[in-house]
Amino acid sequence: MDLLITLDKVPLNVPVKIVSIKSEFSNKKRLTELGFTENCEIIPVHISPLGDPTAYCIRGTIIALRKEDAENIIIMPKEV
Repeated sequence: MDLLITLDKVPLNVPVKIVSIKSEFSNKKRLTELGFTENCEIIPVHISPLGDPTAYCIRGTIIALRKEDAENIIIMPKEV
């Protein structure tokens, strides 16, 4: 896995850390309020049968995001 990629490219059950949310992204405030903040761990846990949305575990809660939203979240591998 490259050092910095977008959340939509992370395989299932691989923990990663959020680096940033693209500033021009219109839903940045909504995602921040849901807990998508810098240095927060996030794990993709389920992909819907049609491939979109994907469910993510963040701060002990499962939240589904559309691919177009996940493409705007920059992540890096979690340090082991």
